[in-house]
Amino acid sequence: MTSRRIGWLVGVVLAAGINGVVFFGLRPAPVVVAPPPPLTTRVLSVVTPPEPPPPGAPGAVAGVVGAPATATAPLPALPAFDLPATEAPALPVGSEATLSNLPALVAPALDLPQVVAPVVPNEPPVLQSGFDLDRFYPYLARSRGLTGTSRLRLDLDEAGAVVTAQVLSSTPSGVFDEAALALARTLRFQPARHAGLPVATTTSLIIAWTIK
Repeated sequence: MTSRRIGWLVGVVLAAGINGVVFFGLRPAPVVVAPPPPLTTRVLSVVTPPEPPPPGAPGAVAGVVGAPATATAPLPALPAFDLPATEAPALPVGSEATLSNLPALVAPALDLPQVVAPVVPNEPPVLQSGFDLDRFYPYLARSRGLTGTSRLRLDLDEAGAVVTAQVLSSTPSGVFDEAALALARTLRFQPARHAGLPVATTTSLIIAWTIK
């Protein structure tokens, strides 16, 4: 055999040996399963409840079979409270309590203002003095030749004097208002009468403003 053949055989043997070592060395080890532990039987003890004591024995409760004996402590005594007695109103002696013999309740009188109806006089007031138009005629109205009328409301007292005056209407508007009020305060009336007696009243008056 030549040296080349010998070298080839040696290589084949070494390769086979290495593969066998690798195969057997890397193969997993067999799994060993341990047998289960033996089962043990555990016996529980049975407790038998005690029999209830017969009726009348110490610790037995009347009417309940097998009920445990319980000690009942007596309740403490509560203190007594002395409440003051209320006195009832005295009733008439020898008669029964009825609504007729109870004291009557009187409502207090209310001080309300009295409403007096206005007196309508039998005789109306009469004007005693005339109009002094020249004295109260407005200067600007006279210089411009303006004329007009003023309707007044007058409140008179028992003597016939003018207490208050109010302009109800005036034409031209706002020209103769102040002059009409000043003239009305100087007027005098014969007072109105009711059943022959002078009374206060209200009347109306129209003043015609004209240039003479």
